[in-house]
Amino acid sequence: MWRKYFAFGLSDLLPIEAPGTVCILAGQYQGNVQMRDGVNLSGTGSNTVLCGSINADASINLGSKISNMSIAGQVGAVGSVNLNLIDLDVGQPTPGCNVAFQQAVQLKRQGPGGFRFAASNVRVGSPGFYLSIMPAGSPLDDVIRITQSRCVVNSNQCYDFLQLNLDTQPGEQLALGSRLDVDVQVLVRHNTLTSMGDPNYAISFWETPGVPIVVANNVISYIGHPIFPADSAQLTKVANSLSSDVSSKAWFENFDSGNYRPSVGSPLVAAGDASFGTDVDIDGNPRVGHFDVGAYQR
Repeated sequence: MWRKYFAFGLSDLLPIEAPGTVCILAGQYQGNVQMRDGVNLSGTGSNTVLCGSINADASINLGSKISNMSIAGQVGAVGSVNLNLIDLDVGQPTPGCNVAFQQAVQLKRQGPGGFRFAASNVRVGSPGFYLSIMPAGSPLDDVIRITQSRCVVNSNQCYDFLQLNLDTQPGEQLALGSRLDVDVQVLVRHNTLTSMGDPNYAISFWETPGVPIVVANNVISYIGHPIFPADSAQLTKVANSLSSDVSSKAWFENFDSGNYRPSVGSPLVAAGDASFGTDVDIDGNPRVGHFDVGAYQR
């Protein structure tokens, strides 16, 4: 494994073909980057800024990691995807960057090869993650894991943090005898979703869920319709705190300033279900002794 330190122009990334890590120093870089299989990109934090997008139109089989930087545009990939995003800001308005509005992370698995995607401590604009899984010629195990990540916008509202699409194709486009067998487990846990009385939905499904979904240990506060549809044979709800009333603002230390840690005596404290608990909260604080409902542990 080799590492290349880089500080002048992202066009130098294009000739890289062997596996390795490109370390991008602090600065603001104009242009787009095309990912190559097995090449990792690592910045120095939020002071490494790409005024453009990172895309991988060809399959990423060996795996690639993008970490420690701000990407004003989009992270996108099509094909078989093995991608790890760590400590990133993606798809947010950035001073000095003129990037068109788009989905922050857009990934589509199609053709042979599995889907391995992980995002940890990733802050996305709105809309955030769009993940699509297409039929393949043989059974595949696809794994998607998004942890300690959040939507960050300049306004009070964040729409479409995550869209998961299990896609099919019109029958006339498929080879004779093709089939799609889907065995999916979706777990939505330890999220904090709030608004200032928005009448819309916090967690919603465009259609009645056709696969098992567990919604556990979430807090949804001051939103007109916390979960829609509220009841489904495929939907299991465990230890959630849901409210459309303004009084639920008192559940938090300082709702109006965006401090959503449970307040003293909050009904969120120790109200979570341990069987669906996470070891740490969104800021990396350990959940010791009990599991608070929501993204934050008191």
